[in-house]
Amino acid sequence: MKPRKTHETFVKEVRKLVGNEYTVIGQYVKAREPLTMRHNQCPEKLEWQVSPNNFKAGSRCPICSHKNKKRSVYRKKNTDKELLSFALTLLDITKEELINLKDERK
Repeated sequence: MKPRKTHETFVKEVRKLVGNEYTVIGQYVKAREPLTMRHNQCPEKLEWQVSPNNFKAGSRCPICSHKNKKRSVYRKKNTDKELLSFALTLLDITKEELINLKDERK
């Protein structure tokens, strides 16, 4: 049987994974037992509960990770608009002409 992970071992794993961006506040007990973490780069220095397994799997600061999701969706929408604009330019047609073509196919 594998020896149980210690608090110190988990802290080292966190440092290796994210450097000083996050601090382990709570005491590590088990991989699925939530503990308190702090996001040092969060404007609000948020402390929240997360299981060590979830943190290691990528779960991060609820405030900052939510902001990043909004940004990535915004980037994707802009990328899609830019791609459509580029395609229409290549085809030398307007968006309205493309819609008319689509309606004619029905």
